[in-house]
Amino acid sequence: IGNDLQKLVLSFPHLFCFRHFESVIDLQHIVRFAFPDRRKDYVSSLQKAVALLLSKRLDKSEQCSNWGERPLTASQITYATMDAAVCHRLFYRVLDAVSNLEDNKKDLQDILHKMSHLRQSIRIRILDDHDDNGDDNNETLDEDGNSAQTMVYKVVNGSIRHSMSHKYSKQVWPSGKHPAPPPPEKVAFSDLPQGQKREKKNAGTKERRRVTEV
Repeated sequence: IGNDLQKLVLSFPHLFCFRHFESVIDLQHIVRFAFPDRRKDYVSSLQKAVALLLSKRLDKSEQCSNWGERPLTASQITYATMDAAVCHRLFYRVLDAVSNLEDNKKDLQDILHKMSHLRQSIRIRILDDHDDNGDDNNETLDEDGNSAQTMVYKVVNGSIRHSMSHKYSKQVWPSGKHPAPPPPEKVAFSDLPQGQKREKKNAGTKERRRVTEV
């Protein structure tokens, strides 16, 4: 679900309502919790989850169709509807499995409380990038055009990423257990803790550069 949220934010960068999500439960995480003996790739896709947990086949043939063309076809609408509706059934199927692990306690609130560590808050923020080279670093120049100080983004509980022609930060933290981390801020590279400097420097030209507070 994390990738879906990122695409939602980057597709509609002007809508601030899509930039902060609370109590997000990723299906893959709770499946691993409910079926601890299974391999991590037990549910590597929604289609596989439906097949394994509901014994049904989810038709994904419309996934790569042209979603930019209007109007949408009846087949596309059906696909979109099923893709969303099936998650509800999968969630309760997993809850049944969890309740069996928890001494047959069927109370939904009790089960969700036990799975509270699986609820995440996610903040995605599109960053202003004044670099011509697409780097994460910005240099502040003095009046003579000399480099005065390299500036970098400090992202607590997250990282800087690039996708869909955007540079953005993604922060993830447990919902309800810890206060929200501060939004990304630009700081002088020299002011970063030594561990962060080393991590930033080693990132080189990789697409994903992580600057995490220690």
